[in-house]
Amino acid sequence: NHYVQLKNITSRAPEIFISNKKDLSTADQIEFEKLHNDGLSLYDQRDFINALSLFNQALELDPESIPALHNLGMVYEKMGRLDEALGLYERVIFLLPSSTPTLNNLGNIYRELGMLDKAKNSFYKAIELKPDYAEAFNNLGWAHYTLREFEEAVNCFQKALMLNPNMVETKYNLSLCQLILGNYESGWLNY
Repeated sequence: NHYVQLKNITSRAPEIFISNKKDLSTADQIEFEKLHNDGLSLYDQRDFINALSLFNQALELDPESIPALHNLGMVYEKMGRLDEALGLYERVIFLLPSSTPTLNNLGNIYRELGMLDKAKNSFYKAIELKPDYAEAFNNLGWAHYTLREFEEAVNCFQKALMLNPNMVETKYNLSLCQLILGNYESGWLNY
């Protein structure tokens, strides 16, 4: 399974703008933040069913919350409900086009759904907005790999590793491409 073995890094929404709704009462704001934060805890525990419930409850209080929409998308993604994750990520990008974590995750969904040109465009946008985004370079490399564009994939994986040399999965991805291209010395070094 390439999704597990060749890591597609999923990014969590930034904790800024927890709630966008200006007219939430203080009590509702506190409830929203509790639901959202508890949803994140359950997500981290891989309790996706209950995380789904809490993010949906938070969104009843603030339907436009960027982090809640994004993180609900992550839950759907982990549950394999890619169409629902796609819709949520697209909604976040409509509301906040500069959300690099969402662009990264959106690219992963497009790639999983076979929409490779859209995937690459999403990763390129994330990198344009955040040039030091190692995870997006890794995921762009994997999109190039899927298209058998191995030299482009190598370049992306190398950039990701320059930004974050501790990305074990990216080292593996790089070595795989190098081996395919016949660069055995470098390929076996990182394998």
